[in-house]
Amino acid sequence: MLFRFLLFIFLLGNTIISSAQVANISASSRVLYVVDSLPVTDHFFNSEFIPSEVASMHVLQAPAIKTYPTYRKYDSVVFLFSRSYMQRPDSLKHIPALQQLNHIGGRYYRNGQPYTGKAASFFMDGTLRHSGYITDGLMTGEHIFGQWGGTTSFTTYTYDKHNNMQNVSVDSAGRMLGRMRKEDNELMLWEKYFPNGQVMFRTEKKGNKKIHTSYTSSGLMTDSTVYDLRKKKSPYVAPALEAYRSLIRNKEFQKALETYPGLPETWWRMALSETEKLNFSTALVYLDSSIKLEPLDPILFMMRAETRLLQYTCKSDTSYCKADKKFYEFLNTAPKLHISMEDRKKILADLDGCREYRYVHRNHMIIFRYAESAAFRE
Repeated sequence: MLFRFLLFIFLLGNTIISSAQVANISASSRVLYVVDSLPVTDHFFNSEFIPSEVASMHVLQAPAIKTYPTYRKYDSVVFLFSRSYMQRPDSLKHIPALQQLNHIGGRYYRNGQPYTGKAASFFMDGTLRHSGYITDGLMTGEHIFGQWGGTTSFTTYTYDKHNNMQNVSVDSAGRMLGRMRKEDNELMLWEKYFPNGQVMFRTEKKGNKKIHTSYTSSGLMTDSTVYDLRKKKSPYVAPALEAYRSLIRNKEFQKALETYPGLPETWWRMALSETEKLNFSTALVYLDSSIKLEPLDPILFMMRAETRLLQYTCKSDTSYCKADKKFYEFLNTAPKLHISMEDRKKILADLDGCREYRYVHRNHMIIFRYAESAAFRE
C-alpha cells in the first residue's frame, strides 16, 4: 500500500525507531495503526493521513506487545502523534471521540454502560471534526461537525417520549443543510439541502415502501425511485427518468440534451466521454456547461480541477492520461507539470469550491495536497 510505503520512509528517518523495527513492520501482515490515540483503518490513510503533520512515532512489537491484551493479536502497533495533538491540553485529550465508544442499537456505550458526557475529535491538522454532548448513550443538544478549511455544520438532536430521534443541521449562517428522523432506530426520513434551500435528495419510508427522490438546485428532478421492502423485485423508476438513463447508458448525449435540456448530468457525462478520448479541452468546456446549470454541486468543481490536472499530466507524460490509480500515484510524487498561471488560478478556484470533499476520498486528498505543493507553483 502506498501509505505504508510513505510511512516507512518517514520511520526510517525517525530516530525513535530502528531500521530493524521498520523491516519487521513492513514484513508483518498484522499491523495496527493508532493515530492520536485512535485506532484507524485504511480509509484514514487513504483520505486523511498527512505525513507532514506527524510529530512523533513509536512502535510496539514482540515481546512487549504480548503484555497488552488489547494488542496481542497484532504483530506490531504503530503509534503516531500529530503536532496538533501534542499541543492539545490534557483536558481535551481525555475527552473520548465517538470512535472510542461502542455504538450499539443507536446508543453509545463506554465500559459496558451507556455513556454520558462530552465527545470530541479532531483532524490531523487540528481542525475540529466533532464536538457535542451525549446523555445516556444518545447524542443530545447541539453537535458541531467541522471539515477542513473551516466549513462547519451544527446539528441539533431531539427525542420524543419513545426516544425516537430527530435532528436538524444548519450551517454557520443558519441555512438548512439537512434533517433526519428515526423510529425505533430505523431511518424514516433523510433530507439534504442545497445552500439555496432546494432539497438535494430525500429518502423516506412510508409503510412497506422506501421512496428516494433527488433534484438539481434549480428544482429539476433527477431521481424518483420506489423500493418495495416486502418483495424482491426491481424498484420502480419514473418512466421519464428511466428513458433519460437509457439515453445516457447508450451515450445518446445529443438526444438527451434535446429531450432533457436542463439536466447537468448530460454535460458531465459528455465530459467523461471526451476525457477518455483525451479530448481534455472539449471535456472542460462540457464541465463548464454542467457547472453553469448546477453551480451548487461541489463534486463538479472537483471534476473540473481533476480534468485540468490530468490534461497537464498527460502532456508531461503520456503514461498518465487516465484518471486511474497510476495517475494519482504519479500526482502524489509532486511532479512538475509546468501549469500556466491562468490554469493554476482556475484549479485553485475549483478546489476552493469543493473544500468539503478534501477528506472524502484519497484521490481528492492527493489533488488538494498537490495544489499545495511547491511543484504545483513552479
